[in-house]
Amino acid sequence: MKIKYLPIITRIVSKINISECFQKIKEIDFSEGASLNNLSQDDLGKIGMILIEALVSKCNEIESDLELLIATYENKKVEEIQDLDLIEELKKIINDEGIRKSFSFALKK
Repeated sequence: MKIKYLPIITRIVSKINISECFQKIKEIDFSEGASLNNLSQDDLGKIGMILIEALVSKCNEIESDLELLIATYENKKVEEIQDLDLIEELKKIINDEGIRKSFSFALKK
């Protein structure tokens, strides 16, 4: 995960129930032979939906943090990302290899 994402993601995680998300992720029936470092697109989709659900349920509390995260991820100003599709942008971020590895490490704990 890039250092510039860390403070933003930390603020977002502190506002959502991330332990509940991790518990739901641990309960997923992953594809045969899957590991945290080798997930199928279907498995990534299942994880993504859990995280997106948690983010959307707290949108009013994390709106400015989400905007800043997306803008930072896209290397744009907050004003420039207002017309982007939220779900598509969250999918990009969730599927980012560095971010995914960071969360995979946290899941192992």
